Amino acid sequence: MRAHIIGVTATPLSSNAETPMHQIYEKLIVGEKIQTLIADGYLAKPKSWFPDVELNSLQTGEYG
Repeated sequence: MRAHIIGVTATPLSSNAETPMHQIYEKLIVGEKIQTLIADGYLAKPKSWFPDVELNSLQTGEYG
């Protein structure tokens, strides 16, 4: 009996440099780039925001 092994990851990189994914699996299927998925309407373009805070006036407390 032969078993089929399927691996799924969000990144094509192995966390172990000793055993890269191409040595474990016979076939790697790489998905579309994020920019392509946004352009094709599958993902929304990200929006970033941050509060306008003056950090120079902050003081270091007892624990940093």
